[in-house]
Amino acid sequence: MNFFSKISSEALYAFFVSVNVHLALGKNPTTAMFENINQIKNRKLKRVLNDIRTEMFTKGTPFSDAFELYGKGFPPEILAALRVGETTGTMPSILQSCESILKLRYESEKSAKTELIYPLLLISLIFALTVIAVLMLFPIIFSALPHGNDFSNEGLFLNALEIALIAFSVIALLFIFYKLFEPFGCFVDFLKIHIPIIGKLERARVTSICALCLEKMMSNGVSGLIIYDMLILVAPNKWVKENLRESYQSLLEGISIDICLQTTKGFTELFYTVPIIGRTVSGEGRNPMGVCAELAKTEMISQMKVLVSLVQPVMFLLIAGVLIGGVCFFAGEYLLHMNEIIVLT
Repeated sequence: MNFFSKISSEALYAFFVSVNVHLALGKNPTTAMFENINQIKNRKLKRVLNDIRTEMFTKGTPFSDAFELYGKGFPPEILAALRVGETTGTMPSILQSCESILKLRYESEKSAKTELIYPLLLISLIFALTVIAVLMLFPIIFSALPHGNDFSNEGLFLNALEIALIAFSVIALLFIFYKLFEPFGCFVDFLKIHIPIIGKLERARVTSICALCLEKMMSNGVSGLIIYDMLILVAPNKWVKENLRESYQSLLEGISIDICLQTTKGFTELFYTVPIIGRTVSGEGRNPMGVCAELAKTEMISQMKVLVSLVQPVMFLLIAGVLIGGVCFFAGEYLLHMNEIIVLT
């Protein structure tokens, strides 16, 4: 997906809510999709929908083909779901499933932004303090900078700017490699799954999205092979995607979807113990995967709070270390300078 064409989950969720309201009023899916384009505030979404409508009504392109052609800002699982709905003739129920999936995505992103603002600020401070500590302990690194020997206010500012640019360039290159180089992306996502605390958070995130997708697809009577195709698209972790692709071969050989998913690594323990087909939660009439998705979302928020509680003491230790190290460093510099003056006199 193009980085700049992505449409926000909030805008997509609001759009599908509107679509399902029109469906409830008795309108057909195509009319419901394009009824209120001019009232949409998100410019990217409005432009994409206008392009899709033009493609469908002027060239006669099928619904799902038009969405795949112009809907690059839509998540891949939504595009796949629309194709399933058109193929199986269950478009109204698929549009409701899309609303549920986007609701979970939007709420998860909103919770993540709220919960991660503080830890990200702490991590930024930790990074800055670590750089300062390294420069104090290894002055040779500092002197290697173009303005390393300039200790004026302007020199210090230029050194700080150069360090920030180097750090930003490294992070940008790593991000590009993660997005475009599949083996590196799988390796990074493998680490995200297996690092303590962060691993629990990532497993809960993957489980919440995949479990909800399973529930919605099965409630619409979608077959096992199509469900697995959807899971591969939906899975937000590249390493889990690879595991799903491997277990897909077992599904083609006739092994049940339950057993295939139980051999796929990267989910929470609850995901492996909950039966996927053939049961509903007592008294609720729903597949237990829906409950699994809600519990995974709760676990994700809980792990974010644990992450914050661990980052905070690390920051305080680094602050104390930098302050003590800075005092010792400048005291040592002062004593050496005084010693040189005494020797000269």
